[in-house]
Amino acid sequence: MIILVVQRFSQWLTGRIKHVLLLSLMSFIAFQTPVVQAKLNEDDPALSAILSAIHLLLLDDTPGGPVKLGFDSLNSHHYGYNYGQGNYKDGLTLHFDAQSEPVTICFDAVDVQVGELTIELNSLQIDVLTSGHQCLTFQPNETHAGENNLTFIHHRPGERWGIHDILHDYERKHWLSLPSLTENEWNNLAVRKTLQVFAFGGHATDAQIQTWADMPADVAIKEMLNFEPHNLKLSPLPSGEKYPEPASLDGTFWGFRTYLGDLNSNLPIELHAVEEDNYERIGLRVDNYNTQGAWSRMATTRGLNPFRQKIGYWETNYHMAVNLDAAVTHRQLTYYYDTIMNAHEAGLPYKTVIAEAAKSAAVAMQYAHNENRWVQDSINGGYQNGPFICECNEDFAREIHQLFFGILGEQDPLGLSHHEDVTIPETAKALTDMRVDYDDDNERLPEVITFQTEYHHIEQVNVLNRMINGADAAAKIDHIADIAIAHPESLATLPILIVSGLADDDLSVDEQTQLRAAWASMPSKNFLEFVQAYAVSKLFHAPDRVKYFPSIDRFIYIANKLIHDNTEALLDLYDIASTYTPDRSFVAENVEVFRPLHNVFGGQTGVEASDAPVVMENNYNRFVVREYKQARTDCDDCDNGAPWLKDWAKIIPKQAGVYRADDVAQWLWQHFVGDGGKYYGAVERAHLVALMATDRDLNQLYCVQERRIAEGIVPSQSDINHNRTPLELLERDGPNPYRCDDELSAAEIVLLEKGFTTAELQATDMAALIDEMGNRIIDLESVDAHDREEANREIGQGINFILATPFIMAEEAQ
Repeated sequence: MIILVVQRFSQWLTGRIKHVLLLSLMSFIAFQTPVVQAKLNEDDPALSAILSAIHLLLLDDTPGGPVKLGFDSLNSHHYGYNYGQGNYKDGLTLHFDAQSEPVTICFDAVDVQVGELTIELNSLQIDVLTSGHQCLTFQPNETHAGENNLTFIHHRPGERWGIHDILHDYERKHWLSLPSLTENEWNNLAVRKTLQVFAFGGHATDAQIQTWADMPADVAIKEMLNFEPHNLKLSPLPSGEKYPEPASLDGTFWGFRTYLGDLNSNLPIELHAVEEDNYERIGLRVDNYNTQGAWSRMATTRGLNPFRQKIGYWETNYHMAVNLDAAVTHRQLTYYYDTIMNAHEAGLPYKTVIAEAAKSAAVAMQYAHNENRWVQDSINGGYQNGPFICECNEDFAREIHQLFFGILGEQDPLGLSHHEDVTIPETAKALTDMRVDYDDDNERLPEVITFQTEYHHIEQVNVLNRMINGADAAAKIDHIADIAIAHPESLATLPILIVSGLADDDLSVDEQTQLRAAWASMPSKNFLEFVQAYAVSKLFHAPDRVKYFPSIDRFIYIANKLIHDNTEALLDLYDIASTYTPDRSFVAENVEVFRPLHNVFGGQTGVEASDAPVVMENNYNRFVVREYKQARTDCDDCDNGAPWLKDWAKIIPKQAGVYRADDVAQWLWQHFVGDGGKYYGAVERAHLVALMATDRDLNQLYCVQERRIAEGIVPSQSDINHNRTPLELLERDGPNPYRCDDELSAAEIVLLEKGFTTAELQATDMAALIDEMGNRIIDLESVDAHDREEANREIGQGINFILATPFIMAEEAQ
């Protein structure tokens, strides 16, 4: 009976949680002294029997025999010679039942040499294993109808090896009804894609990204995407950071702007003798106009939380947009941003987050309903005797439903006209006496609304066919939010608005249906859980999903990939939101943060950015044409008047102890494009290694090579004696250096603008040249300062090439 109870308990607990709990109990047993164990047996024989039963359940795999795997179950034993307690030195067999859905088996292999361990499924060899974490996925047609045998065959008895933490991962897992990725699908590339879309790329190290990839997706995503003001895994401080304060100060927008504007703050911006002349720092204060510059720094500064800024930007520039070109003040907008994000951070239901936004002074100034009054008609009867009327505009009365909750009135059971003629005017009555009165003492408009009742419509109002009550406008807004979040149109619209706005520009009908079901499955709508579940779902990682980046998203993503430390972020060294160089800033693409292109209907969309020739042209010019390139490498007096130098050696990993051009090129492509090498082909490789190995573009080298051939130039005897390579011959200096930058023929002009095909680059002469460039060592750690500076500059040239390609304009799933 006791064993039966434990078995049922074991079946109720699933996956890793079950084994963590059971293993914890076993650890408790294992570490008891004989006296304590005897005492347990004496005092509570029933408990002793239960623990013994659990012990049997955990250790029911007879040493040397097969291991039975249940779905979503983890077997944490070590199997193998010199590891476990059994005699698995000749191999290990796992049993699992066939299913109609694909199944994945993951495990960690240790001390396994190449060729030492092979794996068979039902006697058919499928892989040769080495050490490391790995997963195998089997399709239904690859498995037997009954039980299947997965066998590890050890070919070197007596050698140390081991298999442990075996996980049978069922394909059909769900979070909020969305199909989740299996463990092998949640990988390094999936993590990078998630950060690229939801966190402006973030600042996580390669090691942290791999750590997240090795964790269960539903655990990793909670570390990656959360609303804490600081997320030091997503945005760590680098070693030796000179400006670490953002990691510990108030991480709100208000707090960050206060930090930027405080002349006593530790910042790289040089202090002038006269404080009032310090235009840059004062310009970033809460009450000053450069809100865009302050936010851009906040979104790129190490120690803060870029996911928080991504959602804050989306909420205030798209979903519930307000506009500094309206009557909204910079202080009101900053407070509005924090009101929304603090509500998110507190884990409040989404209806409450929206209600808090609806009660803000910024929204009242945007729509001017702060002037709404419920008063007696002064014309028909006078203020004392006339009927009461609503001296109101209906702008926000309409948009709280349409923009905030996605309700257009198309599903009003009494018709659209009823929505327009009843719900909207009645909502306007609810929005009366929300005052934003000028503060004479501080000589400015306040950041918060004062809710009064003198001119408020106290009685109930008919909104969305429900009677709404409340003592003032704040209470009525809360009541409206309760009703609106559960309205059929809101249930159908809000989840699509969130996902299409953040992550997918082309949702299919089936995907929309799944998203609506996921949203509906939450009794209390929680924005963060919905985004987290979607971010690890097969919908987000579907091969046909694509997200075109609006200009601002692209600018911030690029900045985060370029920035290594807070000197660069706080100074805006890459002119992301510069107000002094408008041809290089957001303005060049007709976008500004907090001045959304479509006013309350939101900022520039990704599709609009992808369709605008000026955006592509500006992006190309920004990185290729101008003398000043985006990936800058030095500044004479940036850091409090001291020089600043870029050092890519801080984050680019070595391979075999050196920085080989081919290795650096592949790393840079993954760092900036994050496509797992999908679009990194022969053409991209050739251009990148040419720029980094020779400081000349591929066309220049190709032109020189063709010029030498045309002129019949052959290696001299000295060249032959010195075994000069093709690249060395092209780079030689002399009285007439071989360069295609003077006296160009018509054919050479064409060559300098030529686009290469893969076949051309794989021709013998070009292939040898490219391979030679790929093997060049980049002197990032040279003892010579000039050589280090040149190496960083050449890497900057390669980065400029990557950032000028169309691949930086959009993101697609795996």
